[in-house]
Amino acid sequence: MGRLLLPNMRFPGLTAALVLSLLLAYYLGEGGGRFSLEELAAMGASSAQIIADSGEGSRLIVANFLHESPLHLWGNVALLLIIGTICELFFYRLDLLFIYAFGALSAMLAALSDRAAVTYGASGLIFAALAATIVICYRYRRNIKPGYRRLLFIILPIYTLLLLLAGLKSGGVSVLAHIGGLGAGFICGRLFIVCHPAGLATHQRLKWLFLVLGLILIPLMVPKILVTKAYLFADSHYGVTFMAPSGWLIEKASLPKGEAFALQNSLGVTIYLESRLLADGVTDEELHFKENSEQYEMDGVIITSSNYIYLKGFYQYVLSCRVPLPLAELYAPWCQKAKNSLEFSPPDSLKAAKLRAENRVPLLSDYITFGDELMLYGAYSEGLELWAELAKTMNESGQIAYHYARWLTFMRKKPAVALDEARQAVDILGAHGEPLYLLMELLAKEKRYAEMKSYLISADEDDEKLLPYRALAGSGREPLRPFTLPGQ
Repeated sequence: MGRLLLPNMRFPGLTAALVLSLLLAYYLGEGGGRFSLEELAAMGASSAQIIADSGEGSRLIVANFLHESPLHLWGNVALLLIIGTICELFFYRLDLLFIYAFGALSAMLAALSDRAAVTYGASGLIFAALAATIVICYRYRRNIKPGYRRLLFIILPIYTLLLLLAGLKSGGVSVLAHIGGLGAGFICGRLFIVCHPAGLATHQRLKWLFLVLGLILIPLMVPKILVTKAYLFADSHYGVTFMAPSGWLIEKASLPKGEAFALQNSLGVTIYLESRLLADGVTDEELHFKENSEQYEMDGVIITSSNYIYLKGFYQYVLSCRVPLPLAELYAPWCQKAKNSLEFSPPDSLKAAKLRAENRVPLLSDYITFGDELMLYGAYSEGLELWAELAKTMNESGQIAYHYARWLTFMRKKPAVALDEARQAVDILGAHGEPLYLLMELLAKEKRYAEMKSYLISADEDDEKLLPYRALAGSGREPLRPFTLPGQ
């Protein structure tokens, strides 16, 4: 090959077509304007986290056509016009198409090594074209006049280095994507030959085969490699399980009479589970359900939270799916999967109490704890049946009588039996404390003021909780104090 000024002067049609597609994608596809990271992720930006969670391998291609702002777009367009025009002078168009495609895929694949990164923009394929040009110019350096040789071998490498350094100092720029594009360009620059007016490359069919297979197989294979699998997450202490995404960070927090778990991915998507014991409960054995949604701002991002609230006995379970608003539709399947798979079983405290109560020589406190745990979990039929049996077989126990009376009162069942058990509790345990408060409450409801006086005579005169009942016993007016479970 003779000495060349430039290999082949021609209109850069392929680069012009690529520039036009970038402009159309931004102004027609995205609608123009400036977009947040979450909005770009919803549009199709590449992210190892999103590809793993959603299985959308097409993001590896789509992300190259997305840009954050007009400045980002036109900066890439200017670079592409400069570098692409030079590139088209050296490479066959089919080779250049392969360089652009291989560079775009390589850039996005390299960026996947940072799981938290959201990558977008055409800079990866630009770096591929730049590296390929530098390499092929070096290979054919003897065919380029010295003046142009200095231009290509000094200006282009310095220009590449400056672009990389600018990326390192700029926030939000994926240096990994730039390096991936450079690597792809280096490989292509070593493999391809310079285009020549005398004829075409002889290996076009093979290049087309690799190009088509790469564009189809890589987006299909990557999601299968990165796939986020569902596993059974269990809060065994409170007996809650649901299908959760694997690989998400799990944080645990203690709450007053409860605990919470937050499963969060690198994009801030959170599945939150809260289990706690309430001061009051529902009075039937059904699992009560309600849901609501809310939006709030956190670190400048609008978060949408879908809350699913379950009540069983005195236990409350809250499952929340908290997602940045632009990603809500993308992560709706995971939220729905968690909700639909949610199951409840007896908490550890109930299981442990049952084991102790079934011991060969159980203590009185073991029976009381087991009975209370049954009622707290909402197993009211089984619980009241147990309390009735205990009251019958241990009729000399003031504690059994008191607990049976308070649960009957809470359930609003058998008021006469509850009153008799409360009397027995006070007779055995003495006129003080919670048993006496419960008895006063029941006598007040029945308007048995004379009987109230008889118990108050022997009660502590300094007990402030008894003052309303002393006044009531003298006036005959209804008390305003509502019944609450003792100790809560």
